[in-house]
Amino acid sequence: LAASAMSRGRESSTIFESPGTLKLRLKKATGLKAADMNGKSDPYVIMSLGGVERRSRVIKRSLKPVWNQVFEFESSLDEVLKTGLLLRVWDKDLFSKDDDLGEVTVTLDALRTGDAAEYQEALSKQGSIFFDVMWQPGAASHDAQAAAAPGSHAAAPTHADDAADADTD
Repeated sequence: LAASAMSRGRESSTIFESPGTLKLRLKKATGLKAADMNGKSDPYVIMSLGGVERRSRVIKRSLKPVWNQVFEFESSLDEVLKTGLLLRVWDKDLFSKDDDLGEVTVTLDALRTGDAAEYQEALSKQGSIFFDVMWQPGAASHDAQAAAAPGSHAAAPTHADDAADADTD
């Protein structure tokens, strides 16, 4: 578990209960399992936080995909710290069930003392995933509040380009 905390400490416990936004930047993965007959995989990631799921785009024919996608989850810091983050990596298949390439559950405890943290985490099957998170305190957006049912948390990706297959850096 390689997390490095950045920025300033927490001033009071009220910041933990106030609404805000967790920004997750999914960077890349390395050393993934080859799940296809061509010796490659077509990986994508499903990120789960507090019952909300977001999905990255598929990177075709790669064992070291680069996503560089940013996702936002609106919640309270307290809820983020309680639930943690689950990342599941899958191989996209057209004519059969997608293949599980591994997963990792990450506590985001580094956000107790800083506004951001970087992670490099080993996946359960093979390979590693790289991402960072940043907590932004502040009121949740009106649209997200309207879309959220009582007791649930709305989240929206800032980049939802599922059709893009190119590696960008």
